[in-house]
Amino acid sequence: MRSLFRNPLRNHSLFVRLMLSFLAVIVLLVAFNFLSFFYLKNKIHKEIIKYNDLNMQHTMEGYERHIDLTKNLMLGIYQKEELMMNLNFLRKLPEGVGYDRMVSVQKELKALQLNPFLHYMNVMVHFKEGAYVLEKEGSSRSKDMFDKFLVSPQYPLSFWEDLFDSGDFFHTYPAAEFKEIYMHTAKSLGYLLPIIVKSNLYNDMYFIVLLDARSLFRTLHYTEDHPFFILNETGSPLFSTSAADETIPLHALTGKGGNFTSNGYYYFYIKGIETGFTYLTKVPITNISAQLLKLNIVLLTLLGATIVIGTIVSLWFSVRLHHPVKRLMESIQHYNQEPQADSGIREFVVIQEKLKQLIDSNTDLNDDLSKKNSLLRYYAYTNKFKRIHTQFHDLKDTAYENKPFSLMLVHVHFLPHSSEAAELDSERTTYFIREYINYHFSQLSSDSVIFQIDQDQILVIEFGETGLHAQPDVLQSLKEVLDQDKDLALFTIAVTPVFKQSSEFTDAYELALAMLKQRLPGDDTQIIVEKRAAYSLAISAKQEDELATRISSGDSRAILEWTDKQLEQLKQNAAPHSAYAELGELVMKVSKHSLDARRLSKDRSSLEVGWREQLQACFTTEQFAALFERMAMDTVHLLKEKIEEKDPVTSFVQQYVNEHLEQDISLDLVADKLNISRSYLSTYFKEKTGESFSEYLNRVRISKAKEMLSEVDLKINDISARLGYQSVNSFIRMFKRYAGVTPGEYRKRQLS
Repeated sequence: MRSLFRNPLRNHSLFVRLMLSFLAVIVLLVAFNFLSFFYLKNKIHKEIIKYNDLNMQHTMEGYERHIDLTKNLMLGIYQKEELMMNLNFLRKLPEGVGYDRMVSVQKELKALQLNPFLHYMNVMVHFKEGAYVLEKEGSSRSKDMFDKFLVSPQYPLSFWEDLFDSGDFFHTYPAAEFKEIYMHTAKSLGYLLPIIVKSNLYNDMYFIVLLDARSLFRTLHYTEDHPFFILNETGSPLFSTSAADETIPLHALTGKGGNFTSNGYYYFYIKGIETGFTYLTKVPITNISAQLLKLNIVLLTLLGATIVIGTIVSLWFSVRLHHPVKRLMESIQHYNQEPQADSGIREFVVIQEKLKQLIDSNTDLNDDLSKKNSLLRYYAYTNKFKRIHTQFHDLKDTAYENKPFSLMLVHVHFLPHSSEAAELDSERTTYFIREYINYHFSQLSSDSVIFQIDQDQILVIEFGETGLHAQPDVLQSLKEVLDQDKDLALFTIAVTPVFKQSSEFTDAYELALAMLKQRLPGDDTQIIVEKRAAYSLAISAKQEDELATRISSGDSRAILEWTDKQLEQLKQNAAPHSAYAELGELVMKVSKHSLDARRLSKDRSSLEVGWREQLQACFTTEQFAALFERMAMDTVHLLKEKIEEKDPVTSFVQQYVNEHLEQDISLDLVADKLNISRSYLSTYFKEKTGESFSEYLNRVRISKAKEMLSEVDLKINDISARLGYQSVNSFIRMFKRYAGVTPGEYRKRQLS
């Protein structure tokens, strides 16, 4: 060690400077730590006090918001017209009467109780008339409820009965243990905080909200290590986490909040603005002192460890940095000499070897760059086709060959359902296809450039006056090879005519892209050598409305008649594959709108994903026809499920319509039968079934008309009269709207 330090110390070497720099940094850090420790020591105590004050502030705000939310939720029930109509009906009846109205109220109560963020153990309505309680599970007599199912010594049956005469319309009572006693077995229901909500209009009923006090406390309070209390306006405890009956110095709870010490404890308290409740917790003074002592020990230990470790690491780094740099300087000064055999410095040998390797690599790079001309050429062509401007003029000149050329653009579309495609990397597969095309054309012409211009596009540039479109044998042989892999991918080949100038590269490439879109339905390799006029799917708004009407009718055959007609039209016009895909998107859109109108958005979400995947896998007319049939069946199935959902009101309306089709049925008439308003019935029926009353009436009548049209003896005038239509013209117009054809045409099709 003495020889290690002798020269560096005497010569003021890099080692000494590094070591002194490291030690100076350590001294500064130690001084900073000492100053920070003594400065922050007093601050930490204040921060602990501040933390507890903020904790109580957070807890108070949480409880105040929760109690206010409970008050608003329950008072909001009194603002719901339909719910209050049912409650007003039930409060005048004995238990068990008006079951359908009870179900509506139970649904509302259950929705509140099931919300985990409200911490409601139960929500009930206590009726004075009939002496019964209605809750999420059903109705029970008051005596059974409070003597068996909800038992607490602090809240006997008499307490709940006296509340009918109480003048409090919103009151929070002290928390207590509640039990369920059944067959001499007691089951704990938890530590519950009762809240009573009444209306000054209805003194013979009130709401009971039972809050899970401990669950709410764990949610709103940061720590459960210290006793916590909630006191009402008179200082009586509403809730306490301490099992013991502790004495609280109420005389010290002055003002809106604060903290004080008493009997070896820190007391932190704050009063709620809305409720007037006092929220209080107490922390042992020894607890805070212990935290400070523990912090002091940790900080001093870390400080000592920092000094020791810092000194050792500084020495080690100084030595590690000094030796390699010294040897490196010696090596640079004697670059032409071989390294000393007894140097023993592996780093020096490695650096010496790397320097020689760099010189050798520089020579190899120059040789390799000359071989990369073709890559630069491909890059230049890509820039030109993609209209990418560059400031490197040499690169522009690389792609500039002012002679005639033609393009062949090969598009590769991997089939999503192919098991082979799932096992292969599409990028690697495209690479192999490009290599084959390169080999194929290299056997025929030396004046062609083949490269991959995009992830799924391979481009061939053929220079010469002839052009690729004049070589059908070459294209046909390529097609035969690619067709062998049509179960893996679909290939489309676009061949442009000859262009005279290199300035037309971009125009030629855009022409090839446009020609790719002309692919016809089919699963074989297609070669396109001329551009046809663009085809646009012509579906009028009237035809789209006709499709929506057929879907709403729930008749899958009517839907398929419409789609088959459009497919036949596309086939006659020799439409490209893109037009078929556009038709598929249209049918999917109209089906989605029909399902959304009946509130079936959730039910059709998975169907929509499946439809889209199947649409992307359709390439033949038969595949599109099969997809449309599946979409029609799926849509009709969901619509029928929606229609078959049972509901007392809608069931009555549907039954009445089915039994009185021959009469002049109106919404007002059915609403009178149900003793409800016309507007309420219209809104309710639309919400439950997804269609208006008139739509449902016409759909049922047209469905019945289809059955009657199969009977040859019945005239259309007679069918119209039997179905309650005022005139035969109205019947014919409505039948054509829902069925797509007139009654006469429908009968002819049935008979044929």
